Amino acid sequence: MKKDEWNVMWTEPKADSEQGDAHQRHAHGHPDPVLVEVAMGLKPGRSLDLGCGLGSNVIWLAKQGWDATGVDFSDVAIERAKMRAKDSGAHFVVADLRDFDTEERYDLVTLFYVHFDAEVFDPLIRRAAKMVKEGGQLLFVGHDKSASTQMAEHVKGHNHGGEHSDAHDHGHKHEHGHAHDHGHTEDTEKSAQFLAMLTTPEQVTALLDLTLIRSEVALIDSHGNNEPIATTVVLAKR
Repeated sequence: MKKDEWNVMWTEPKADSEQGDAHQRHAHGHPDPVLVEVAMGLKPGRSLDLGCGLGSNVIWLAKQGWDATGVDFSDVAIERAKMRAKDSGAHFVVADLRDFDTEERYDLVTLFYVHFDAEVFDPLIRRAAKMVKEGGQLLFVGHDKSASTQMAEHVKGHNHGGEHSDAHDHGHKHEHGHAHDHGHTEDTEKSAQFLAMLTTPEQVTALLDLTLIRSEVALIDSHGNNEPIATTVVLAKR
């Protein structure tokens, strides 16, 4: 989705509900379970969460003693994250991951459900790996390609919810069947584009100049609807 679409999503009440996708599920304050598992075995240091949304993972890490920073291109999400962070000590930066880079180095770099076309995804993961300091770790968690069928149903349901799909709105703002068909076609194209961005452990690990600790497809309830879905989980260390 584009920046303005994410801003709309983070502005809507649904972003604070117990329902919705992985970003929305984290919106009510719960950190990702994989993050909790990994971080509890580490000594707190400096952390960087790329694509942090409303910042639940960042805030949780800060409360565990980490010097935690989150980055997201949605200024609405970052402003809300700052409000939610209160006195936690968490830091937030508005930046586009497509070209974000830093000379800073971190003990833990994380990416949760960050999906792009390969031309953007590949250099992003390589840059993220370079942000890991000696002895630090990188954690990637994302929707796996083996879950394409489940994700297709999820994306289809999301599109027909009507909140965030310009194509869907375009179809239903006109009474004529042609406009509706055009909206349906654009929904289908958006779904196909997203499904093409799903990951595999092998795809992610091939981009890393790090030592693998964990590389697997795990069943995780990423949508908060008690339906575990195949998820790429990669943990690596410098």
